[in-house]
Amino acid sequence: MTVLWTLLLLAGVGAPFIAHAADEPLAVIDGVAISSEEVEKSLAGQLSKLEEQIYNLKRQRVEAMVKRRAVSSVFCLT
Repeated sequence: MTVLWTLLLLAGVGAPFIAHAADEPLAVIDGVAISSEEVEKSLAGQLSKLEEQIYNLKRQRVEAMVKRRAVSSVFCLT
């Protein structure tokens, strides 16, 4: 049950995210802990791609907002 709850929390399903201390295990199976570091290492490639997507989305949004405000200011000046 602990593993299922942890997976649901990591997936963002159910309850709000509960922060864990850096040294606190995310789950323990048969006495063997699963750390946040271990999970992140196993997801490194996917996380990197997601971080790049986040960066690109933010950059695109900033560019769109700049254009929108520039156009708006031009119309306000005339």
